[in-house]
Amino acid sequence: MCSGDCKIKIFSRSSFLKHGSFSGSDNLGFYEGDLLNPKSLRGFFEPDCIVINLAYSWGGGEATNLQMAKNLIQACKAEGIKRLIHCSTAAVVGRASKDLVTEETPCRPATTYGVTKLKMEKVISEEGKSHFDVAVLRPTSVFGPKGEPLKKLAGDMMGGSRARNYLKSCLFGARRMNLVSITNVVDAILFLAMHKNDLNGQKFIVSDDDSPANNFADVEGVLMKKLNIKKYSVPKIPIPLGLLELLLRAMGRNNANPRCNYSSEKLKKLGFVPQVPFEAALDEYAEWYLTSLV
Repeated sequence: MCSGDCKIKIFSRSSFLKHGSFSGSDNLGFYEGDLLNPKSLRGFFEPDCIVINLAYSWGGGEATNLQMAKNLIQACKAEGIKRLIHCSTAAVVGRASKDLVTEETPCRPATTYGVTKLKMEKVISEEGKSHFDVAVLRPTSVFGPKGEPLKKLAGDMMGGSRARNYLKSCLFGARRMNLVSITNVVDAILFLAMHKNDLNGQKFIVSDDDSPANNFADVEGVLMKKLNIKKYSVPKIPIPLGLLELLLRAMGRNNANPRCNYSSEKLKKLGFVPQVPFEAALDEYAEWYLTSLV
């Protein structure tokens, strides 16, 4: 994606990155600052550079995150950047009425997180489009080493109640998981960042939902096998998906449709080819989880 002479600059509120495994490269720079402090952004961006925005304040609330987005846009305008890739989330769609979600699906987020992320998308797209090229990437539930998705499931399977896990398996068995490998998300970000044509504020979903195995029962089965957990001795009793949907709505879930799939076709038509099959990424996660317990 990027030649060896690419210059990479990382902006973070924490200085921990300076001590990471990437330190020591002549083409890699670390900057400590805060998007809520516009002065700390001075000197970070360069004319015609490509900006990738991954920032989100989990404890900051809507006002804080929108202010961060506005400060970012103002700094990008001032330095005359070339392109901004904003990493959002498929959660902005919320409760879709159809089983297949695309970029054209109306957004009706049902959680504060989804609402805030959608407003951030609008701020960045509307305020930046007349000054530089913009694209928005919407990943589904991103999993990988140290990531939150699958962490609780794996932890419950290893040390939780066997009876509770069995009931959860009966309840969620056929539900689509909407997981996506962190590797494919990173590759999608880089693909958009380096794309030769203008992206003109377009939105792109990246998911691994084209895999039939991206459902609770199959994911659970892989984890049980890799983590050396015995299968349930009692046959599972599947719960009708219609009943599960009612329960998910009652629980206030953002995506209450257990049949829902998110399409990456728009991104693939642009030329993106995922490099890691879903099943291989799932195996890799299970292997990492085992080593993390040592």
